[in-house]
Amino acid sequence: MTGRPLVVLVDDEPQILELYGKLLGKWYEVRRFASSEELLAQLASLAPALLVLDWILPDLDGVGLCRRIREDRSIDSVPIALFTGVEPTLENVQTAFDAGAQIFLHKGDNPNVLVAQMRALVDLHERLAAHQRLQATLLSALRHDIANWLTGVVTGAQLLAMDPAPAGTERKVDLGHVISCSEHLRHLVDDLGEVLHPDLQRADPEPFLVKELLADLAGYLAWAKRPVRLPDPPPARIAGSRRRLGRALYYLVRTFEDRLPKGQEIDIVAYAMGGAVVLGVRARCGVQPPLAAAFESRALPAEELGPRVLPVEYAKGALRQHGTAPVIAENERETRVSFSIPAFGGS
Repeated sequence: MTGRPLVVLVDDEPQILELYGKLLGKWYEVRRFASSEELLAQLASLAPALLVLDWILPDLDGVGLCRRIREDRSIDSVPIALFTGVEPTLENVQTAFDAGAQIFLHKGDNPNVLVAQMRALVDLHERLAAHQRLQATLLSALRHDIANWLTGVVTGAQLLAMDPAPAGTERKVDLGHVISCSEHLRHLVDDLGEVLHPDLQRADPEPFLVKELLADLAGYLAWAKRPVRLPDPPPARIAGSRRRLGRALYYLVRTFEDRLPKGQEIDIVAYAMGGAVVLGVRARCGVQPPLAAAFESRALPAEELGPRVLPVEYAKGALRQHGTAPVIAENERETRVSFSIPAFGGS
């Protein structure tokens, strides 16, 4: 790594890779790929500031490649340029934009002008990235301060609760409520940190029993708005972040809660299937609005904004960190969101 912004070029013409590699190399680190498959095999290890994709490629074409890249939420902010000899008709330009590209560049134009346009995209990305880093730093500092104050509140309430001096039942109940609220807030602060800094939350997976995960979940569900039934856990172990998976299940419950008819119960799903453990949330009815729109689109629809943002984004991020994704099945009789985690040690 050079410390300079990274520009990725994908083109099957060696002379194009050579020319624009040299032109852009004056300012940026440049990585060159001759096919879509070459790039996709290494994309997870790259942190590009710009992706420049040829339209006509020997395997997956540039439009299809653009769509595949846009499936990765972690690089949503990275601009993509469709750089091609394909004629810039309105239909072609619109196809490129619909696939997720920010600009359509025609190879027949002056190379210096094309490079200037690419540089403008990189500059915009770097400005946005700097702003996002500043926001994340400020929010991280705020999270740290809130966590410190919450620790003081919890500790003080616990000391008062242990006070041997006579106290009425009402005071004990009030102190218990203060402690419970503070613990809930502390979980929310940790959740916020994991959503804001997903890359900082990665750690070596630890094996644990499914029943331990469900016991954690039972504690989180003390704040659920409606009855939630937990199953008998399978005698299996899985590996990962126990906290993140437990909180993901908690937030899946949250996504169901205000979509269900009054009085409708929620079931937690947990069973072994083949070499994996299936976990999830189920309701024995349909939900409104449907869950698919929230979990399957890259941008949350308008009805998912507000209080629904954290549950959806936390669950998707936690599952993505564990190499899995939600599977959604919904109809008038049942709604289910589930995911699978490989069983640890063949259990």
